Amino acid sequence: MLGQEISGRDVILLLGGLVLLGKATYEIHEQLEGSEHGTTRKEVSFASVIVK
Repeated sequence: MLGQEISGRDVILLLGGLVLLGKATYEIHEQLEGSEHGTTRKEVSFASVIVK
């Protein structure tokens, strides 16, 4: 890149920075949105559907 060599240390630091950015983004999203947007679904029985 622009005539400079990329060392193993540079790659490790870049990957670590990307992991930290991803984790921070995930945690901020969880704090803002809460757990209500999770994939958990409430099970509904057939009888409750018929009664409603």
